[in-house]
Amino acid sequence: MPHFDLIEGLLGRPIEVDPNVPGFAWSIRNNIKMLLNTRQGELNHLPDYGLPELTEFPVSSFEDDTKDFSNLKDEIASVIAKYEPRITDIKIFTGKTDFYHYRAEFIITARITKAYQTHVSQFLTRLSYNGNFSVEFQK
Repeated sequence: MPHFDLIEGLLGRPIEVDPNVPGFAWSIRNNIKMLLNTRQGELNHLPDYGLPELTEFPVSSFEDDTKDFSNLKDEIASVIAKYEPRITDIKIFTGKTDFYHYRAEFIITARITKAYQTHVSQFLTRLSYNGNFSVEFQK
């Protein structure tokens, strides 16, 4: 499989492998995962790469079902738009939330363009209690 990810290309092997996900989408998934799990200021040469500290977002979003994490969703969309140029038209929806375990799901829908072909894809992201995001390619 050809390498679409710079890091994987330099390593000469995939970082993670999922045979059910095409290489191009897998590369985008890996980049989104790195973006969401990096905090702004961690990279000296790209101080705005990643998300702000999650403590800046109110815990009340977990406590009130009417809240939809709008500030966090805006930050996620903004950082992805800036640092993942292969996708456009990014929309983020709130999935399941779990107040007792401080977990939340977000569905990222975006257009992926490759070789003049565009299709809509979804990525399911889960924010866990420790501030880490997992990212799964959906379609």
